[in-house]
Amino acid sequence: MSDLAVGEARGGRLGGRLGAALDLALWALALLAGLVAIRALAGVVTQTGLLLQLAAPFHMLVLFAVSSVLLRRRGERWRDLGVARPASWRRVAWLVAAGYVAGIAVNGLCTYLIFRLLHLPRPDFTAIGELKGHPGTYLYWLLVAWSSAALGEELQFRGFVWSRLERLGGGGRAGMVFALVGQALLFSLGHIYQGVSGVIVTGGLGLVLGWVYLAGRRNLIACMILHGLIDGISLTALFVFGTKALQAAGT
Repeated sequence: MSDLAVGEARGGRLGGRLGAALDLALWALALLAGLVAIRALAGVVTQTGLLLQLAAPFHMLVLFAVSSVLLRRRGERWRDLGVARPASWRRVAWLVAAGYVAGIAVNGLCTYLIFRLLHLPRPDFTAIGELKGHPGTYLYWLLVAWSSAALGEELQFRGFVWSRLERLGGGGRAGMVFALVGQALLFSLGHIYQGVSGVIVTGGLGLVLGWVYLAGRRNLIACMILHGLIDGISLTALFVFGTKALQAAGT
């Protein structure tokens, strides 16, 4: 029996749809509390303040702790959700490459069609501050991108949240589609600090990462690598060209 099947069997025995709904509610409460706290913190400290820079990674640690406890209560492990050595590294490489091309397509569609139709600016990255001319800040956010985002967000959204949504949706093809769309929606709302444009782009990328998760036979490794590349290259662009310059170019 596969790790996923074992996890589903354990989850079904220890809660089913009701348990999945309760887990999601508790997790969402932790997510919302963290977002509210970060928003309040941003109003009293500077964007470059150390406290604010540590807030987002700390929030991800809290979510990881909450989801880990909930998994343990259901008799599940992170391995059941896809944290395992992939069967084929060649497949991982192919999925990362295909996913990155799909991500470029999503960004292009949003930038040159959706944003123009809706008269929206580009996503707002000013929350991380100006990176051009600040290599230390750039390296810090690059570290955050590969840890808190690539690892943490994939564990949470394509891992924990996906498993609960799929169970809540009744399993099967319907549950899979419900989980694919639902995790992308929650993933996008978690980036609301980037404005409406950021929510739209992130939602599209959430669908791409969801496809990679499924195509990778529910293994999270390709998702983690792809997520890290997307964020890392985006941060590098902000470092080279400047956050304010790219923001102005989209207005």
